[in-house]
Amino acid sequence: MPVHLDSIEAERPFFVPDKVTIVDDVLTMGRTSFACAELLRAVCPDAEIRIFAMIRTQGLQDDIEKIVDPATGIIVGYPSGKTHRDP
Repeated sequence: MPVHLDSIEAERPFFVPDKVTIVDDVLTMGRTSFACAELLRAVCPDAEIRIFAMIRTQGLQDDIEKIVDPATGIIVGYPSGKTHRDP
């Protein structure tokens, strides 16, 4: 995640929202979205932060079985910079 954090920044907004939704086009490991959430948590510590992604995948796939497979899950970040996404 350190590489992801080096490429983005966040400033405390004039109005601090109660809820923030990060919109991502594709969620694979969740590292970029998680880094964004960490930065937002630093400037909006009391806000509920969620991530919405149009596509979620575990990596490149040769054969796609389903186009629609909505899911709700969590992303856990580790000090090493790796993340675990479930589902």
